[in-house]
Amino acid sequence: MAIVALLLQQRMIDDDTPEGLSSDNACNFSPEKNPVKLFRLMTFVFFTLFPLMLLFSRSFEWLIAAFILRGLKEFGEPTRKSLIMDLAPDSCKAGMFGLYYLIRDVFVSLAALGGAFLWQINPGTNLVTAFVFGILGTTGFAIFGRDLREKSGRIQ
Repeated sequence: MAIVALLLQQRMIDDDTPEGLSSDNACNFSPEKNPVKLFRLMTFVFFTLFPLMLLFSRSFEWLIAAFILRGLKEFGEPTRKSLIMDLAPDSCKAGMFGLYYLIRDVFVSLAALGGAFLWQINPGTNLVTAFVFGILGTTGFAIFGRDLREKSGRIQ
């Protein structure tokens, strides 16, 4: 999956370079040809698979692989943050960014408390529950998520 992501990213850089510029400038990202939803979705897949891989890691080598998978979520970090900014009104982007993280961190704190109760049942239950919620969220984004269009018609 990571190889596919890297190949797609390189294709975007190579294909979308305006004449006269080199492909060394990675900021030449043209979402018209390559919607960012794909990158956001791949990031959510990495988030979803991590608890399952952690659950089935029975050796140190597999544990390393699980945390490498977890690190791959950073591939989509810029596109996830841009989604927050794209959805925020122009007049209060900074405030909406802060509000998003406040709400998110409240839910993360409550989920950690819920995870403590699940851990008392069985640590595996905790990881399977995280995986199931990951599947629900990723599937929801795959079905209902979309690339946003600006007034100019350009896909973001």
